[in-house]
Amino acid sequence: MAELGGAVERGELVVEYQPVVDLETGGIEGLEALVRWQHATRGLLPPSAFIGLAEETGAIIGIGASVMETAAHQLGQWQHRYNLPKLSMSVNVSVRQLDVPEFADDVTDLLRVSEIDATTFALEVTESVLADPEGGAAATLASLRTLGVRVALDDFGTGYSSIGYLRQLPVDILKIDRSFVSGPSAGTGVDDVLLEAIVAMGQTLRLDVIPEGIEDLDQLVRLRAAGCKVGQGSRVRCRLRRSRCSSRRRSRCPSSRWPVSTPSRTSGRGGLTSITPVQPGAGDVSEDRHEP
Repeated sequence: MAELGGAVERGELVVEYQPVVDLETGGIEGLEALVRWQHATRGLLPPSAFIGLAEETGAIIGIGASVMETAAHQLGQWQHRYNLPKLSMSVNVSVRQLDVPEFADDVTDLLRVSEIDATTFALEVTESVLADPEGGAAATLASLRTLGVRVALDDFGTGYSSIGYLRQLPVDILKIDRSFVSGPSAGTGVDDVLLEAIVAMGQTLRLDVIPEGIEDLDQLVRLRAAGCKVGQGSRVRCRLRRSRCSSRRRSRCPSSRWPVSTPSRTSGRGGLTSITPVQPGAGDVSEDRHEP
């Protein structure tokens, strides 16, 4: 895997976009950028095959920057082409990226070059990134929030967060871990109570709540009953454009490998209309971890 360091320069990293969908109307409210590695001999690799190594070697800094740049430019293109200024995009970031002194300035410059409003751009982090509320990562995210950038806490429910702890964190979005939605014990009485409690807690703290891993209709019905408004997963999967990552900053939208259906406005919060769903398969973007 020594070739990982040059994957960006060789144009081997691609970004796919999983929609965040209104669970009532099916309208697309936002997108999450998911990175894949188009390896020369091993084919298209999921993040689980290389992100751990990227973290260890520091390659995550360059990979993460390229994914963020690609996603921001793609968001700007969709917002302007289809007159959808409220369409949002989220990108996963690691603590190593947040430790880079210029990170906040780089994000600010990227928003300006991409011509997107900061409130439509979100950074997703895991609870471990915010383990120290007084640390540098939390301070960086707090400074970006003052500009309007939103922060999402990913995989909620797998760590030690409580209401008191959440109140101290610079977060705007709570993403419920898929284990509460499609895990082995999902759908049991106890898990349903926990799910409803998490949703209620997030709403009490005025956070947007997004469950992940919706795989069948029963789960969709349960989430609606629990008060969830939007969600992600194979049940609400759509195939969207895949973009090559760039090794340098640019102001134009990156080239695409998949065409995207022409969208239009909805009566909801300004998202795209649903795009033709695809059946689960090897090309799905929702089953793997998607950091950075």
